[in-house]
Amino acid sequence: MYPDMSEAVIPESCRKCTAVSLVNEVYGSWDSRHKRSSFVMAYWHTKDGEIITETGTVDLTPGIIQTYYLHNLLVRGDNNIHLFARVKWLRALPARYRYHCGRPVEVWSQDKFESFGPSAFIPVARIYCKFVRADGELSGRKVSFICPLNTGSNI
Repeated sequence: MYPDMSEAVIPESCRKCTAVSLVNEVYGSWDSRHKRSSFVMAYWHTKDGEIITETGTVDLTPGIIQTYYLHNLLVRGDNNIHLFARVKWLRALPARYRYHCGRPVEVWSQDKFESFGPSAFIPVARIYCKFVRADGELSGRKVSFICPLNTGSNI
């Protein structure tokens, strides 16, 4: 985020939030009363958990926001505020299941998640869109049927 940074003050504390309001829209978390608005999609990591640098180079990945962290970083006397979300990413299914219903609906694992260390924390600005989720069963597997709510607009 700051490639030419030579000195910074990193506070040892941060503020934990259960919901945030951005661009007149509420983004909730699994720990809040806004559970349905905790379902988000993002271009954030590869299948190996590496954080990507260019949007659109991999498929959108659905995840469930667990909580938010508001953090201040002092760089050269300037106060920089960052808002991160802790996300549990849904595990992908093979393509024969994933596109079973046809686009835009996708099928993902219901109760299996990917937790890839650093990619479990995402800057809120990298969230692409929200999605609706319906849980069900497909070929004896517990699955979630995912449908994006809009065409996406990075915050």
